[in-house]
Amino acid sequence: MYFIPNVYKSCDIPIAIQGLVSALCNAPLDQHKKILGEVLYPLVDQLEHEHVAKVIGMILEMDTTEVLHLLESPTDLKLMVAETMDVLRDVSKDDAREPMPIKELASALVNTPTYRRRMMLAENLYPLVDQIEHKHANKVTKMILELDTTEVLYLLESPDSLKLAVEEAIDIYEESQISLIENAISLVCS
Repeated sequence: MYFIPNVYKSCDIPIAIQGLVSALCNAPLDQHKKILGEVLYPLVDQLEHEHVAKVIGMILEMDTTEVLHLLESPTDLKLMVAETMDVLRDVSKDDAREPMPIKELASALVNTPTYRRRMMLAENLYPLVDQIEHKHANKVTKMILELDTTEVLYLLESPDSLKLAVEEAIDIYEESQISLIENAISLVCS
């Protein structure tokens, strides 16, 4: 069980941010987002039930210290959820628009919060990835977005390099799926 701050009266979960920090310190790095997501879920669900998963996904793109601050501050969490919903509404309104020119995109990314920067890159990257690899476009886009912003901008400018990056991401993804299947089989057989 993880802990969340006592300021959330409608949740029946025992509360201490120090307990959550301790759990994060003791957990492997690849589990931090899962832990924070489990803690965020009931809180965000109260504020935005219909899009809770999308909102949490965007919040988890923030730095861990920023997420912990949101857990300590119900007001800031409410503001972040509202801001995230504004971004989601803007994106859904603009679904059919053309990707932004690279120089304009690069300028727009300056002084933009991390979660919004990632979303802006995704808006421009996804249609291109989808043309190269429709079947795994979502997963491949997420994998490429793990790269540094300058690398993603370079890939957006260079179709050949993007194609190579997509192919590499697909190879990595397929290898990870095979590994997961092999691990599951070995667990079942042991």
